[in-house]
Amino acid sequence: MVNHNCLPNARIVFDSQGKANLLAKRDIKKGEHLTITYCTLLTNTPTRVEKLKKSKFFTCQCQLCHDPQEKGTFMSALICPKCQGMLLPKSFYHQPQEWKCDSCTFVTTEDKVHKLVDAVRNQVNSICSNPRMLPAEKVQNLESILKKRSGTVLPPTHQVILDLKIELANAYDATKDFAHLQRRIEIIKERLDILEKLEGEDVDSRLKGFLLFRLHNLLVARIAMMHKTKTLNGTNVKELGQELSKSLNDATRILIQDYGCPHQLIDTIATVSQVNEKSENPQSNGNHVQTTNG
Repeated sequence: MVNHNCLPNARIVFDSQGKANLLAKRDIKKGEHLTITYCTLLTNTPTRVEKLKKSKFFTCQCQLCHDPQEKGTFMSALICPKCQGMLLPKSFYHQPQEWKCDSCTFVTTEDKVHKLVDAVRNQVNSICSNPRMLPAEKVQNLESILKKRSGTVLPPTHQVILDLKIELANAYDATKDFAHLQRRIEIIKERLDILEKLEGEDVDSRLKGFLLFRLHNLLVARIAMMHKTKTLNGTNVKELGQELSKSLNDATRILIQDYGCPHQLIDTIATVSQVNEKSENPQSNGNHVQTTNG
């Protein structure tokens, strides 16, 4: 019964008893409508509008949907073939649409835009949906598309490129190759940066919580690798430690009340609490450790 907004001020959290709780995502002004989102935020405007039309039978008129630049994320834009500017329509609601460059006089049609974007999307989908393709081969093919298309045809933040990168990160995970560890961290941080551009730094979302916990696990792996290769020093230990603590605390704050909270996160919180208890009480034998919900 809660209305939709692509940039909502609240979110639904199901607790362990199956009850739906409506939690504020940011400060809500008196008289402001309470809203949640019916779709995933890391999708561009044309995709969200089409999905809402087909599944919910309405056309979203929120602030984000009326902003062709999507708050500076350019998740729908194309790169101008003449000057490398950004190609966008004046509005996603006008039909037919002309896509104009923001830096030169180049103009193209909506049909040509769709064909180009669909071509890249189909390439990615054909690789990701191939059950016979080994993870290493998948990595090689996805990296090839990324090199060819990102920053040349589509901006690095276009939704299709973001989807490609997360598939690439998943493929890296499957190879268990630590050589790609920093790249995996960069991909997750980029998604977090885009979320913060769209919603704001202090806004909590379920997706943000899961991304933060994934980042935390990748940072743990990075520290383990650096320890193994003897590249840890006082400076990077301090920096990584702060980042490790922040990602875990933020993920916990967002997800701890959620029935879908990963069991690994709950176990990590318990372990950290136990370590803190022992460091504060060196004489304790660990038999009376309590886990905090914070």
